[in-house]
Amino acid sequence: MLILDYANDYNNNWEPMNAFNGKQWVYGFVPNMGGKTAYTGDLSLYASGAAKALNSTNNGNLVGFTISGEGLENNNVVYELLTDVAWSDKAIDLDLWLGNYSNNRYGGYPEEMATSWNVRNHVTRRGTH
Repeated sequence: MLILDYANDYNNNWEPMNAFNGKQWVYGFVPNMGGKTAYTGDLSLYASGAAKALNSTNNGNLVGFTISGEGLENNNVVYELLTDVAWSDKAIDLDLWLGNYSNNRYGGYPEEMATSWNVRNHVTRRGTH
């Protein structure tokens, strides 16, 4: 049995479920559950959640990381971040990452853009998506 724990952006099942009691499991996300098209996503959670699970002494039999690409092409920043997360055993520095992302994707990172990302992250952290 391999448990695919996809719902970590809605709740962290692995912690209250005792890391699935020794069963092999994979930590992951479905950022666009149901193909929703709104620009949502808790970038702070995405940047740190997998590293938290990987480095936890209570992660049981964690064997991987996964992203379900349902509704894949509507929120590029989320999928870019998650693909970077998959290659790191440490939390991503979101401020640094957003600057690099913006420079690579848009050719710059003006102050207004940094402010916009920070407002978005603040709203998401408060849970008001």
